[in-house]
Amino acid sequence: TISLHQPNSKKGSSKHNKIFRRVRAVFRSFPVIAPACKIPVSLHGNRLHDGHVHGGTRMTGTLFGHRKARVNLAIQESPGSLPVLLLELTIPTGKLLQDMGVGLVRIALECEKKPHEKTKIEDEPIWTMFCNGRKSG
Repeated sequence: TISLHQPNSKKGSSKHNKIFRRVRAVFRSFPVIAPACKIPVSLHGNRLHDGHVHGGTRMTGTLFGHRKARVNLAIQESPGSLPVLLLELTIPTGKLLQDMGVGLVRIALECEKKPHEKTKIEDEPIWTMFCNGRKSG
């Protein structure tokens, strides 16, 4: 089981914390994957605004998982806050690490959100995951 706790304000310099920070830094170096959910994007003429949604919120995505379990994706408003969205992906952690060792790994998430629906993206119940172009769940 995974339990979520508010971050502790005191910082220790133990060996475990140093290793954890290094692993976390590696995962944070991955780009946050934007799901292809057909949400309307504001246009300026015929061009998109350099990929930014003005007035939007910056979010942090973290991939994590136990060695013999599946990978989880946590979406947070800031690195120190509780997750807004927590998804268990269909790929086992060991398989993801194996694929990462071979080369580039691309994970894409899709949902069937229609533009006229008022459901927030974090409330979408069904997602499809693609890993390196192959449907995984």
